[in-house]
Amino acid sequence: MMATLVPNVLRGYWGERLMGAMAVLSDTMTQGSFDAIMSGFPVYTPTIAPDSLPYAGEEVGMARYATETDAQYQARIARAWPDYQRAGTEATILAQLSAAGYPGAVIDYPDETAGTGVAVEKRRFRITFPLGTHWVTSPGPVFGSFTFGDGTRFGAYPMTTAQIVTLRAVIKKWKPAVWVCSEIRFELPAGVYARIGAA
Repeated sequence: MMATLVPNVLRGYWGERLMGAMAVLSDTMTQGSFDAIMSGFPVYTPTIAPDSLPYAGEEVGMARYATETDAQYQARIARAWPDYQRAGTEATILAQLSAAGYPGAVIDYPDETAGTGVAVEKRRFRITFPLGTHWVTSPGPVFGSFTFGDGTRFGAYPMTTAQIVTLRAVIKKWKPAVWVCSEIRFELPAGVYARIGAA
């Protein structure tokens, strides 16, 4: 194609080489421009520029979880719209909890009628982390054994406030709007549960 566009003087031995070098330079610049433009689009770019991830996440309404790597966050941003299409399902809530660093959760409905397994009202649910799926080791201080305002945190230990906020935010974002998470509990040995408040 290029050979038909150049004057006769550039169709000889040296002219072909000069035009070949110019074509390679032009192709390289074009590809570089394309890569620069697409670097902010996680769906089209295998390795997105790390500094564009917060902006891409903000655009699709997905904050970065504390434990996510760049590659994990990019993958979650890239599948944002399919995830939003399935938002409100148990599978999506559990998948997002796992992506946030809380795998192994189980959803159950305390309002199920005894023995039938049929939910009367699926609007109230709870998240349970079975033994071995979490790092919580204690239900926290016994209520009344501390003075309010002294800095003692009531609930699952050794979870930090930031971890609890993240856990609640994930559940709140991905549950159906009319559902209420009554509690988040962590199974401990001897059938004891460490509990934190509703999301």
